[in-house]
Parts: sequence; structure tokens; C-alpha cells
Amino acid sequence: SFSESSADDILLWEFDDRVTGGGDVGDADMGYSYSRPAVTKLRNGKWAAIFGNGYNSTEADGSASGTGNAVLYVVDVETGAIIRKLDTMAGLDDPSSGGRGNGLSSPAAVDIDGDNVSEYVYAGDLYGNLWKFDLTSTDPADWKISYTDAGDPAPLYVARNALLQRQPIVSKPAVGAGPRDIGTGVLFGTGKYLEPTDRDVSTPRAQSF
Repeated sequence: SFSESSADDILLWEFDDRVTGGGDVGDADMGYSYSRPAVTKLRNGKWAAIFGNGYNSTEADGSASGTGNAVLYVVDVETGAIIRKLDTMAGLDDPSSGGRGNGLSSPAAVDIDGDNVSEYVYAGDLYGNLWKFDLTSTDPADWKISYTDAGDPAPLYVARNALLQRQPIVSKPAVGAGPRDIGTGVLFGTGKYLEPTDRDVSTPRAQSF
């Protein structure tokens, strides 16, 4: 029974880079999202959809991002309202940007203690940063990026090849217990196949796992 005309009666909400009215919500830092959302319960008692902002958020479409930053959205599943927006601050102002905007990829939401509530989120971006987000508080205002450097958000890890070139992370990390169940292991591969230049075999770049 799904059709364009019946969409308003079936879909709960739509999230894009502008507020369109009619209950839809959005944010200017939202790009073209290839991100698969993680749907999970959080410490504030809410069920949420957690997703990255995607790519090309700076495109001149009338509601362009002014920063090009990689951003994580935590959105109320019932209403689509933003519960918390976590901005990595890694975008056009980053020395590694090369004048190109950044974007956060598919996140992995992790339940560390087995209580069916996600406490941490891991996600990569186009600049090769792997981010860890801390959602352990019952108050969303206290949710944060886990690491800082001189007060600014800092990634858990930065992927570079032997030539120190940044390696983009567009796939969802896999997260599990560390060796002998000690700590947490985060596994991910680098590389992207999104743009025509990614098919150019004349200038290959080594990728990593």
C-alpha cells in the first residue's frame, strides 16, 4: 500500500538538511547519508536512531553546511527530534581537509554491560578519523566525544598509510570484546568507492584494515 501519496500517513518523520514543516525536522550539517542508522535504547530512557551526517553537506542547495564537519545525530525515533547533535569539529577548518568537506559514516552503537542499552558509539569519517562517542549519562547534555586534545574533540584513532596520507573510513566498524574478554576491540577497514576519481587506478592509494 506504500505510495508517494500515502507516505505522510505511513512515515513517522523525515530528516534532511532543512526544516520543511509538517512535522519534519532537519539540520544544515546533514549531507547525503549513506549511513545505516543504529536504532537502540539509551540511558535517558528513549529509543533513538543514531546516524552520521553523510557526505557533501556543503553543497550549495540552499541550506548548505557552513563547516563541512563530521557530525553524529541522536534522534528520537518517535518524533524525529534531535536529542543530541555531537559535532566532531573536523571539517573545512581541519588542516587535513584539502578544501573538501568531511562526513560521518555508519555508526556502531555498543552495549558494553549487556543491559540492552547502548553506552558508546563508534564511527569513522572521510578524513580517516575513528571517533568514540560517550552516551553513558542519563542526561543527553552530558553526552560527548570521548577524547579531547587541548579542549577540542579528538579521535580514538587516525588511519594513515605509509605515506601518511589519510585513509577514509566509510564502512561501519565492528565492535566486540578484546582478547580474553579484556577491553573492547574495534575493527574497521579504510577506503571509499563513491566518486569517479575512486576508480582511477593510475594513482592508487594503499588502504588498511
